[in-house]
Amino acid sequence: MNKILRILATGTILYITINLLTPYNGFLRERSIDNQINYLNKLLDQGYDNTLQNRYPEGKVFSNALFALSIIEYAQQSQKPQKKWAQMVDTRINQLISKKARATFVEEMNPPYGAFYTGWVNLVLKSYIESDLFVECASKQKFKDQHTQLTKKIVQVQSDSIRILDTYPGSNWPGDNLVALISISDTQIQENWLKQLYKTSESKFPLIHHVGSRVHEVRGSSQALIIYLIAQYDFKKAEKDNIHFQSNFIDNFLGIEFVKEHLEKNEDADIDSGPVILGYGAAATIMNIKTQASLQQKKAKNTWAFLNMLSCPINIFNGKYYLLKQEPMFDIFMLWAAVEL
Repeated sequence: MNKILRILATGTILYITINLLTPYNGFLRERSIDNQINYLNKLLDQGYDNTLQNRYPEGKVFSNALFALSIIEYAQQSQKPQKKWAQMVDTRINQLISKKARATFVEEMNPPYGAFYTGWVNLVLKSYIESDLFVECASKQKFKDQHTQLTKKIVQVQSDSIRILDTYPGSNWPGDNLVALISISDTQIQENWLKQLYKTSESKFPLIHHVGSRVHEVRGSSQALIIYLIAQYDFKKAEKDNIHFQSNFIDNFLGIEFVKEHLEKNEDADIDSGPVILGYGAAATIMNIKTQASLQQKKAKNTWAFLNMLSCPINIFNGKYYLLKQEPMFDIFMLWAAVEL
């Protein structure tokens, strides 16, 4: 009996140790990412993006976009682009530009289907076209044409006067606008657009608000994403915003960062925040890992390692999943964060 307990204790300690060491060790990190890609690719190929669409307003687009971006970013770190990764990205883009992906959004908008859809699809296309992985793409001209068309539509909307674009008729989110902003290459429009987003915000912090209907409110989940997106366009500006974000929203426990979803009142969790525990948002905390890593903050690895351990990963047979396969959107965010570490 004592021998069995010793074996179990040793196995548990080894399991915890490996999970905590994963982001710090090159072999473990690559194995983790490779196996996550394998698992999530099979899951999405089986149509799980449609299941996510039934759970989240933009589940199909968001899952395909983040997974594609994760592969593109990871491939950039590899010395040799792999054809299998390009095939995965091709499949995800074809899903993104499908009629089924557009069905959630309203075509009679400017740009058509709104800022969220247009922005995320165009960002994936731009990232892919500009990457070394694109040499393995099977639909080069098709995707280039799609990117050109979407970019043209965004630029046309902003060419006369800069405005905040709606995601749905009468509703806008600055985060969606920032995705669209970095998906184009017109620096003058980008500069004026970013200024307009700051000008529109009425928050007491020098930060961009969460949603257009509440221009005074800054939230952890959207702010983590917003700062990451700003960093892709203006790194120094993102660093300045991050100082305010860290001092007001982020608490540090033993080198692990937890992000508050709300500051002024204790509101319930919603679709944007994910679960909120003791005031700390799940979506905000996970997204903040990628944000801080993109800003070269070392604590990002600590937080990812902690969540990697806490979420009971199973990493066998060339596949890795979290939380007993109950929340694959968490898996996708963890993958997108991991490729930044």
